[in-house]
Amino acid sequence: QDLMSRLSRTLRVSLIPFVGRSWLSPFVPLQNPLTVVVGTPINVGAEVIKEPTQEQVDALHARFCNELIRIFDRYKGEHPGFAHKRLHIAGTQSDDSDDDADEARR
Repeated sequence: QDLMSRLSRTLRVSLIPFVGRSWLSPFVPLQNPLTVVVGTPINVGAEVIKEPTQEQVDALHARFCNELIRIFDRYKGEHPGFAHKRLHIAGTQSDDSDDDADEARR
């Protein structure tokens, strides 16, 4: 660190140490596992609704949130430390009811 600071001052350039897979290839990022899952398509119909009602928006949002929760619950066991987790979506009824349940447990 001290060497890096002195060299930066001498060259008048900020030097950033890059660390990747090894010192031989510092610009190649470390590999991290990535899981991608795709849920059931949500059919919204072929016609475009120019001014949807709030009820239509809420219904579609609820379907979307339910599908996210279903996907999360289906695959959470495949990742260490997530088997007992629950997905909370802020602003949804399921999230609000969970807050009430959490407060009741306190």
